[in-house]
Amino acid sequence: MLARATLASLSLLTSLAACTDDAPPPPTGDATLAEATPAQLRRIVTGGLGLDGITATFLVGSYVDQVGVACPAVTTAGDTLTVTGGCTTDDGVRIDGAVVGRNVPALFAPPDPSVVTEVTLDGFELDDPAQGRMRFDGSMSWRADDYYAYDLRTVIGGLEAELTARYEVDDTSMAPVGDAQVTVPGVGTAAIAGRWNRTLDGGTFELLGADVLTIDLGAAREDCTPYAIDGVAGELCDE
Repeated sequence: MLARATLASLSLLTSLAACTDDAPPPPTGDATLAEATPAQLRRIVTGGLGLDGITATFLVGSYVDQVGVACPAVTTAGDTLTVTGGCTTDDGVRIDGAVVGRNVPALFAPPDPSVVTEVTLDGFELDDPAQGRMRFDGSMSWRADDYYAYDLRTVIGGLEAELTARYEVDDTSMAPVGDAQVTVPGVGTAAIAGRWNRTLDGGTFELLGADVLTIDLGAAREDCTPYAIDGVAGELCDE
């Protein structure tokens, strides 16, 4: 179901850890997860899993092979890709805002771990009468099988989310590092923890707020994903 959806500081932390047997507590937020509506809960979970960023990554990558199309206007100059909206496609999708990306790989291109991709999205919005509205603001960067970093504010399914997170990745799994967090208005901010398969078919995902949500992704079914909030079981299901 969910698949549809500084060096100085590090040195200081390492030194502190060496001086004490007590590990620092994990970061937490103020999100009241148990009080969230099902739609809000789905939104904060998919945001925390990095799916907003992955959606933006696929979207930007889809324009690499569309240089010269009329809407949106897609141009390249050296290693820089620019996508400009302010138009409506033949299919009736309104596109506004702009994207500027450096070293953006085409969709399904073989990963190149020697290349860092950097993308800025400025009010980039797609309003599809059939599929709804998506809007992306912020920045993201990544290197294949190394990391994904997001500072994104998005609207998907009519609900906003803000993701500020860096994930370490390998060829099969991903995990948040540092102060990774996701915010949904009306719910609050939650820290992101765990490690899970990039295919979302295994591993553990956690949101740490005023309460703690835990998901065993290996237990997910086609339509529903079981979770627990402070030990109380529930399910996230497709609408």
